[in-house]
Amino acid sequence: GNQGSLGGIVRDPSGAVVVDAQIRARNLATDISAATTTNVDGVFEFPTLRAGKYEVTIEKQGFAMLVLRLVDLSVGARLWLPLSLQLGPQSKTITVRDATPLIETTRSQVSATVDNRSISNLPVNGRDFTSFTLLLPGITTDARGGLSFGGQRAMNSLLVDGTSSDDDYFGQPIGGEGFPVIPGQSGYHLSLETVQEFQVNTNAYSAELGRAGGGVVNVVTKSGTDQFHGAAYEFYRDRSLNANTVVNNLFGLPKDPFHFNQFGGVLGGPIVRKKLFFFVGYDGVRSAVANGVSLNLPPGFQLSSDPATAANQQRALDYLRPRAASWSFPLRQNDWLAKLDWQAAPAHALSVRWISQRLDTPFPGTPQESREHAKPTSGSTEIVAASLTSTLSPTLVNVARFAFVSADSPFRAVGYTPEANVFEEGVLVLTVGRAPGFPQDIRNGREQVSDTVSWVTGRHTFKFGADFLLDDITYFNAQNFTGSYRFFSLSSFGESLAGTPSPQPGEFFRQAFSGFGTPGVTTHPDTNDYAFFLQDQWLAMPSLTLNVGLRYDLQLMGQPSVRNPSPELAALGLDTSFRPVDATNLGPRLG
Repeated sequence: GNQGSLGGIVRDPSGAVVVDAQIRARNLATDISAATTTNVDGVFEFPTLRAGKYEVTIEKQGFAMLVLRLVDLSVGARLWLPLSLQLGPQSKTITVRDATPLIETTRSQVSATVDNRSISNLPVNGRDFTSFTLLLPGITTDARGGLSFGGQRAMNSLLVDGTSSDDDYFGQPIGGEGFPVIPGQSGYHLSLETVQEFQVNTNAYSAELGRAGGGVVNVVTKSGTDQFHGAAYEFYRDRSLNANTVVNNLFGLPKDPFHFNQFGGVLGGPIVRKKLFFFVGYDGVRSAVANGVSLNLPPGFQLSSDPATAANQQRALDYLRPRAASWSFPLRQNDWLAKLDWQAAPAHALSVRWISQRLDTPFPGTPQESREHAKPTSGSTEIVAASLTSTLSPTLVNVARFAFVSADSPFRAVGYTPEANVFEEGVLVLTVGRAPGFPQDIRNGREQVSDTVSWVTGRHTFKFGADFLLDDITYFNAQNFTGSYRFFSLSSFGESLAGTPSPQPGEFFRQAFSGFGTPGVTTHPDTNDYAFFLQDQWLAMPSLTLNVGLRYDLQLMGQPSVRNPSPELAALGLDTSFRPVDATNLGPRLG
């Protein structure tokens, strides 16, 4: 989640462990403290601390007080501090600055953290925070968009403050529907300015993490602190500020159309000092995505010497040329985040977060795709999440989380006539009419409930819990309802326009009907995911930590409501109304 753990062993100058030493960790941003004591092995641990900078104080009668300043606990980290107390009066204080260990010696998963310094200072086009993951080894951009870990198809998991932000239908993060990245469009629903830091787990991650064939990106959003902080920004680019390209100047063409404006701001601070904090953020994008279109005639094309054929070719060109104009659709994106953090009692911390996105943008087109074949998309996302961290005792902490997601991703149709792909001499001249797979609409309503218990005993830190994702998905599709033509020549297309079609070999018209009395089909590919895990971090020796875990995942998907009556399928023993369930997903961990 948005937490890490902080622990260590306290020893005296002779190397013996110190029992019942008082340990206090104070968050320097909120001034909120947590306390514990060392056990009979001299071990202490804060299993769930919010990511941030801390001051750690160690006190024991007969020893000088030890103060560690600026201990930087990043998201998902497990800092282990081997500490040595010096003999002396408690009034004496030994202060160590910048006490963060350079290496996490007790965690065996392969991961890296992108901190707030990198997020704030490194340049990134489009301000998509996930672009920073490409700085890490083994991570590239997948051919269809998204991130590829170790060359695998984008099958990753995105956690935001400990709750899932994945779209289970597309298998991509919410807002990045698994398609090629559109310039200026964030593939995610979080503004860069609202991200504090994130951890990228590439391999061998703990049993607490799962539902990924590639990597797990663990994001923590910013929170309010004990002081007011804010920022505002605007990034403006327009063709009026740009020089023309060399190619355009060579052919006497004007500047290419271009406009991009991204703006927003954040504000956070205390409502009640040391108790209640707020943070709000907004990010807006105003742009236009242009699609250059050209009539792709074969080199040296001329009308046929046959008057009838030439008349049909000219009729086709008269129809296609007005539709070969370049087109653009506006890109509008609005992202909001609001967050409250409340230290309700010394032992209970509540965090509530709301994320909202509104997005309008076209689907990427091709140079031979007319405007009526375009597929403008829009999206709306609402996420409400809450977490309650309860310190039941210095060695027992419970974290309960809940999230509700409502996401709608409709793909609209522009044209109303059948699709027509017109070729000439094997070259696609232009595609006109309605795109055959549109309109579409994918709606998802999700509830997520999870609970995790951390228990420190002796040299063991046990963590166990359960995580349930319940997705109610509605999918509408009007696949090829308007129909699709393929013409192998301008002449054949012209004959069809004249109402005297004479199909050539291989040409066709195809149309699909999804059901009686309906232009499309609505299905419910619902999915319920259940996960249970248990892990143990065992300090077997001061220089050896064993991480042992076990995770079980069960995915139950909606069963088809209709059975295909095909006798061929029946002869092969295939029942299309049955979806098998794999109940054997048991994953051990050892590091």
